[in-house]
Amino acid sequence: MAFAAAICFVTGCSSDRSISADPDSFTADLTDAGPQGRTLGYLGDNAETAISEDKGHLVVNLPAARSGRPQAGIRTMFAAVGDFEVTVGFELRDVRMPSDGYGSGVGVQVTPRGGADRIVYLGRVRHPGEGDVWKAVHRTSRGGRREHDHRYVKTDARSGRLQLVREGGMIRCLAAGDDGEFHEVAAFAFGDDGIREISVIADTGGGTNRTKVAITELSVLADGLPYGLPPEEGVSTWTIWAVAFTAGAGLLAIGAIDRWRGARTIGRA
Repeated sequence: MAFAAAICFVTGCSSDRSISADPDSFTADLTDAGPQGRTLGYLGDNAETAISEDKGHLVVNLPAARSGRPQAGIRTMFAAVGDFEVTVGFELRDVRMPSDGYGSGVGVQVTPRGGADRIVYLGRVRHPGEGDVWKAVHRTSRGGRREHDHRYVKTDARSGRLQLVREGGMIRCLAAGDDGEFHEVAAFAFGDDGIREISVIADTGGGTNRTKVAITELSVLADGLPYGLPPEEGVSTWTIWAVAFTAGAGLLAIGAIDRWRGARTIGRA
């Protein structure tokens, strides 16, 4: 797979959401994802064999398994702070209705700074009990025990878009099928903690059937998109780059002065 760095970070984007007037935006060239990706990394033990490229899209092909819960996908190497809008495009290429498990398909998940005990997930899955659905999940932890709030909405879409939108402390889960019109699946009180990772996951859901999906789009609009873990106070990617540029310029200046002084010393010897 080619790992061409054609990632686009843009500022000053307009939005009808409550995101700040000068947000950061990320639109992925999905072919940049890889084990050592700069902005997108692989997710899952078998990701390197399960993920391939097809006309600018990423295809995740999980073989049938008699045990375990095979998963594979991609994750961001940067964080998101403040209000945000995450959009993922998908196609179900070969996902058969499972007879057991919690649903086979593809979804997007945000994980906050505190860790995986708290997440919001939205996916298009084929569920053994619920059928063909949009599935939204809010996972929390109380007393060291994980609790899950599941929501299901019927759909027959084989392709479409998934969107997680945080406004204030609420995350809205929106889904659009073949007609392109977004509908709300669920809304969860989540808080304003920085998001350490955004992931797009293909999942057999514990079923024994093959699961093959395509990830066709990933974009993020947020108040801030810092690299690495989200800071306590939101620091924009641009602030980090500006600091790095200033520091680098300073080091170059110091080096030039040292060379000049060395030349003068040599000349006097």
